[in-house]
Amino acid sequence: MSATPGGSDREDSSSWARNTYLPGLSGTIRVMVYFWYGENSFELERALSRERDGFSGAIEAPEVERLEVQDLASLLESRSLFDDARLVILKQVAGNKALWDALPELLARVDDAVRLVIVEAKPDKRGKTYKSLIKQTEAREFAAWTQRDETKAVAWLQDEASVRGVSLEPAQARRIVARIGVNQRALSQVIDKLLLADKIDDKVIDDIAEARPEENV
Repeated sequence: MSATPGGSDREDSSSWARNTYLPGLSGTIRVMVYFWYGENSFELERALSRERDGFSGAIEAPEVERLEVQDLASLLESRSLFDDARLVILKQVAGNKALWDALPELLARVDDAVRLVIVEAKPDKRGKTYKSLIKQTEAREFAAWTQRDETKAVAWLQDEASVRGVSLEPAQARRIVARIGVNQRALSQVIDKLLLADKIDDKVIDDIAEARPEENV
């Protein structure tokens, strides 16, 4: 499932989250494990922000670069004395090869009070760990938009602008996307600037939305 434009950034994470059942060392355990991957960093960051904001327990996001396998195992297995529920966020684990290779086995040891989110921008889709995560977790792809997604970007821009108090006509949204492309972060920054404008017309849009080099040829 890919990140979708429009209302997707406001959806409650619980609407697509579900318990994942994994085989444990002594039977079946119930855990919540999510694998979010892809190069759409804008949508990924927003999803993580919603996850943090909507979580009432303790939140841990350890630096994984130098994290040892046993340390991660202890983190996932142990339960806090003060917070029954814990959200553990692991970002860019693939950079730590030993940890990445051990992930499939570690999933079976996650305490049932832990909500685990594994975030990876560019996982090797040919590798064993990626294939295991796809099978054993609630996986969600955040694919980067390309020029083929211009129509999607225009719809997202209009919807996002409306939510933030900016009214854009379809032609104005198309003009902005034509000038700066489909990068959601850049489009979001344009909305921030339009919020400060007294009125929105083509001149204001051209002044705010800096054209891509090819648009000036």
